[in-house]
Amino acid sequence: MEESDDIIELPYASFLSRTVAFIIDYLLISTLMSFWLAFVLPAEFMAEGPGILEYDEEYVRNLTEAAGPWLYVFLLLWCLYNAAMHAGKWQATLGKRLMGIIVTDTEGERISFGKALIRSFSKLLSIIVFIFILLIAAFTSRRQAIHDMISKTVVLKYKI
Repeated sequence: MEESDDIIELPYASFLSRTVAFIIDYLLISTLMSFWLAFVLPAEFMAEGPGILEYDEEYVRNLTEAAGPWLYVFLLLWCLYNAAMHAGKWQATLGKRLMGIIVTDTEGERISFGKALIRSFSKLLSIIVFIFILLIAAFTSRRQAIHDMISKTVVLKYKI
């Protein structure tokens, strides 16, 4: 049997499925980052024992200062995770994979790591600056958010 050159048109992923996928990925990365921070923060924060349950303003300030810079590491890991997964064989993060959606370019092809990285940083920027920008995906005909339009990608529904 010959392979067909027919284009298979997949429906655009819904805003809800994209949101659920985002939440799954966020929880995954956040959990991994939390475990990492538990071992990286200075030993005095972990050795406090039961007294840690008491509110101490200086302790909270010191803990916040120690953990604060790791936010940047978290954001970088988030972008790299998304870019690597979208440019990879699955064309999806674990959350998108579970929701049965993929990321392609507007021609239906797998995107490069560079394009995926642009998409990831665009998405991060849209989250940080204007959370409502993501809501635009619920109202566009191709269900594209701003980061999709910038990187010329679409998110499609497929069956596992």
